[in-house]
Amino acid sequence: MIKSVGSADPWRERGSVRMTMVVLLMLCVLGLLIFWPPTGSMDRVDVDSASLNQVQRFSLRLGHNMPVGSAMDDAARRFARLLAQRSQGRIEVEVYPDQQLGNDHQMVEMARRGELDLILTPSAKLSVAIPEMQYADLPFYFPTPNDLYTLLDGEPGRMLLDKMSRVGLVGITFWGNGFKHFTANRPLLEPDDFRALHIRIMKSRLLQQQFSLLGAEPVAIDFHQVRQALMDGVVDGQENPLAAIHSMGIYQVQSDLMLSSHAYLAYVLSASETSFSRLPATLKHLVIDSARELNGWERDEIKRREAQLLSEIEAAGVTVHSLGAQQRELFRRRLRPLVDRFETTLGADLIALSDQYLQQRYRENARYLIGVDVDLTPTNSEVGLEVKRGAQLALEKLADNGLGLHLGLTVLNNNGQPSRAERNIEALADDPRVMGVIGGVGAAILNAQIDTLNRRTLVMISPWLMESGQLDAVTKPYLFGVTLQNDELARYIARLDSEVGGRPPLLVVENSAWGDDLAEWLTQELLAAGRSPSAVLRVNPGMHTLDMTEFKLIGTEPGTLVLALRDREQEAVVDALAAACPECTLVSVLGGVLQTTHSVICVGSAVRESSYTELSRRYEARYGSSPKIPSALRQGYDSTGLLATAILAADRSSVSDLPVRVEVKRQLERPGRFEGVIRRYDPAFTERNHSALDVADYRHADRVCEGARPHSVKEQR
Repeated sequence: MIKSVGSADPWRERGSVRMTMVVLLMLCVLGLLIFWPPTGSMDRVDVDSASLNQVQRFSLRLGHNMPVGSAMDDAARRFARLLAQRSQGRIEVEVYPDQQLGNDHQMVEMARRGELDLILTPSAKLSVAIPEMQYADLPFYFPTPNDLYTLLDGEPGRMLLDKMSRVGLVGITFWGNGFKHFTANRPLLEPDDFRALHIRIMKSRLLQQQFSLLGAEPVAIDFHQVRQALMDGVVDGQENPLAAIHSMGIYQVQSDLMLSSHAYLAYVLSASETSFSRLPATLKHLVIDSARELNGWERDEIKRREAQLLSEIEAAGVTVHSLGAQQRELFRRRLRPLVDRFETTLGADLIALSDQYLQQRYRENARYLIGVDVDLTPTNSEVGLEVKRGAQLALEKLADNGLGLHLGLTVLNNNGQPSRAERNIEALADDPRVMGVIGGVGAAILNAQIDTLNRRTLVMISPWLMESGQLDAVTKPYLFGVTLQNDELARYIARLDSEVGGRPPLLVVENSAWGDDLAEWLTQELLAAGRSPSAVLRVNPGMHTLDMTEFKLIGTEPGTLVLALRDREQEAVVDALAAACPECTLVSVLGGVLQTTHSVICVGSAVRESSYTELSRRYEARYGSSPKIPSALRQGYDSTGLLATAILAADRSSVSDLPVRVEVKRQLERPGRFEGVIRRYDPAFTERNHSALDVADYRHADRVCEGARPHSVKEQR
């Protein structure tokens, strides 16, 4: 027999029933909160559990500017179907073509605000906010369409897509509307055929310079007015993909079509960061993977449709020309300066990666290569870029003189990372054509590479500032330097300080091994002269301001303030330092061109005036600007010239098809004269001395650091 416990108290029993009902009601409410599907087109995902993912649905809107039935529109709709299928209905994409939601700029703004989920935007329309998006507009830079596709689908494309975050978008992939071709009322088969013609362009500095280099007059005209402008004779020709040439009736008012495929009209498929952040991780990957899977289909569809368009254009009586390999090479050479001039706009790291791919795919006539391994990251590329350009100009000069015709450069970006620098030097050593390297900027980078240099008998010449003791010919037999070293740099600055006079100097140095080494040597030199630094302030790389409390150490008494900082940091603190001590003398030891109204004495390598004047002229002609760090340019130029001369000498003395790298080292250490920009080297190195410069080769100049006002206790070599 079972007894009921506690049934004798009816109030207690009723209370228990009420408590049970309350608990059950709370559980029901909690269940509704967890499992009831949210409303709205795009709701935030706070929990990514398996049960939650099974019931969530996401409705996305995709806007673009192409008409219904275009290849781009068909690709967008195929993308929508693919996502619906693979997500089992969890993602629904509604496509809005033909600017139904607004023009390109309006759709970008909608996406930034989270009001539009996905957009397809011409890369040219993004180039104002993201200048790097002009990459696909580089004319005749990509030998074939497949080369561009490979680069856009690879690391260069990823670098570009990552930059979409600047405008609040998530870059997904690149589609496009085809390659651009020229039209005119006469054949345009060589660069000189464009001379004196008026050519329509969309508003773009790159396109303006493109046609200026061809000798034409670029005229910016709105796309929808192009046909009328051609009919009225306002312009003589234009460039566009076949789809635009056909749809706008351009072929009806132009007699000749040149199938040049010289640049690509790229489109970027991107997502609103706000919208994309609401998707679970699995669906984010599904969106990206599905879009990229359609890259090939979209491009093949453009090509298929262009074949039909071309037939219709030819049937209308237009003469169609195809450029041959030699004609394309003429255009490539004429327009290569565009790549150099827009290198900093597009990203020196991006161009270096692209050049590397093209050089490996299309083995140039260069029998021997000089490797350049430097930091080309956008935030810290000033020194590396100037070293690279010095190397380019040195080989160009040799070629102009009929020497070094079979020498070429291969440029790698180490991102300032020792691990990457180590991989780069191994890759260069693996290429039998590489006879030496210009690089090793910084002790951390050098230390990561030195074992490989010794083991693979590969010569390296370092062209930039170094910690003392690095150029030991015994322990580092394959390392040479055309660079300023901290011990001698400190000696030079100490002598300069003795001329300035006043209170003991204050040092503001980079917080790095190089900065610490310089501070230690400069302190020793000052102590030897009966002085010592009043203080040493350290600034972390990337920090553009100093703590204002540190300025209390400066005081107002006249003296020397020594700045050993990168250019970006220097420019940010020079004004503050000058304001804190107006009577102080500012000394910069990195040799850059500082944008400041204050007087700054810049210490760098010496210069032979006539040689540097010519180098500067060639620099400006090729790169469209003045040198930013003249010392780095000069040292990169002389380093490359010395290495190239040694390679050519090794080639002449070699009995094999390729000179042994050890012979290149031997030639560097032999007596010989080289006419450099810094000085005449006779010789540059010996078996015991691997440093081409000493304190007698240091100079200082006022502010711009380009001149060569010799120190009063030195003589120009």
